[in-house]
Amino acid sequence: IETVLLASVKNNVDNLILTSTDTQTYYRNIEIIEKYGHICNMSTTLGLHPHHADKYKSFFTKFDDLIKNPKVISIGEFGLDYFRMISSKENQLAAMNLFLEKSSFPSVRNTFLTCEGNSFLNSPWFKFKRTVISNFC
Repeated sequence: IETVLLASVKNNVDNLILTSTDTQTYYRNIEIIEKYGHICNMSTTLGLHPHHADKYKSFFTKFDDLIKNPKVISIGEFGLDYFRMISSKENQLAAMNLFLEKSSFPSVRNTFLTCEGNSFLNSPWFKFKRTVISNFC
């Protein structure tokens, strides 16, 4: 990790954002920031990848406390992955809707859709100005 961070600084990277896909990666990102934050400026996201959406209820019991960390600058990754369907469609939608309800942060969304008309384009997804959306359709 240190080698990558030093190479980043050498190549004029001013800021790194570490993406969380569940609480485990969130805690790991916080550890990295605390251990290596003297090398470069780092922040993290707080998210739950669609593959982990079946655990959304336990994730959201911690969300309000974890989001308070000043190193969290964005929510994400979250969204839908109907291609691989590792978590149920219902749980993916429930998790995504909770993220949208709680979202006052910029967000990173992972969206693997089945191309059901891309109806998400008319959804609340676009009410946030600073959003990164990856769409694989």
